[in-house]
Amino acid sequence: MMKPPVLVILGLFLLPRLVFPEDRPEIVIAADQWCPINCLPDSDRPGFMIEIAGEIFNEAGYRVVYRLMPWSRAIVSGREGTINAIVGAYRGDAPGFVFPRNEQGRIGSAALFTRAGSDWVYQDLSSLEQVRLGTILDYDYGESLNGYIEAHSQSYRVQVMTGNDPLAKNIEKLLRGRIDVVVEAKPVFRYLSREMGVEGEVRHAGEAAPSEDAYIAFSPGVESSPEYARILSEGMERLRASGELARILARYNLDDWKTGE
Repeated sequence: MMKPPVLVILGLFLLPRLVFPEDRPEIVIAADQWCPINCLPDSDRPGFMIEIAGEIFNEAGYRVVYRLMPWSRAIVSGREGTINAIVGAYRGDAPGFVFPRNEQGRIGSAALFTRAGSDWVYQDLSSLEQVRLGTILDYDYGESLNGYIEAHSQSYRVQVMTGNDPLAKNIEKLLRGRIDVVVEAKPVFRYLSREMGVEGEVRHAGEAAPSEDAYIAFSPGVESSPEYARILSEGMERLRASGELARILARYNLDDWKTGE
């Protein structure tokens, strides 16, 4: 997935359907918008990982606070301990962070999309030499694609976006012909393209990396992080067993990634 511009906090979201006494300790989690994983803080659908965190930590006696900020700033803030966790992280995004044993999702990080009229198809890294690729700063796209992006970081062939809504900006650039391909997690791209009303103007053109486990990852600078990770991991097991996880995912038209395993 996907930083050190000036911190911009677009919102503060306290889950509306959960009632928190004000004296409950806060757990502050943050990221840039990556819907349906984490969406707008003031939405009735703030993202399935935000709802997961709210259910689990509310039961454990905590109050979840969700902030929206650029991904790079969220990682820096998490590393410094000014927030408790980042949401929607792959292990490669945040070395040194405290990850729960059980993941909060399984998401392909490197699906490739073009304009609907394009006939370009991803075959291997060399096929990217033919196009201008839109990426997001500090996102983890898997080892191979990360290496390609780093090697071409000073080239027009790789264009890097930052901010709170970088994918929307990349989709706009794609449709305007300023880039040829956008790389993003498939469910995230599909969700946003529908929200933007442009789903028919884009097409899936291949995958550069397999799906990976994704997490709410906790600050290495906060003493309570291992305990938070334990609570979240054990809570995932309870949500799955009770059917509550399936109910949360269904609100985003998603299924449990472990179904059938």
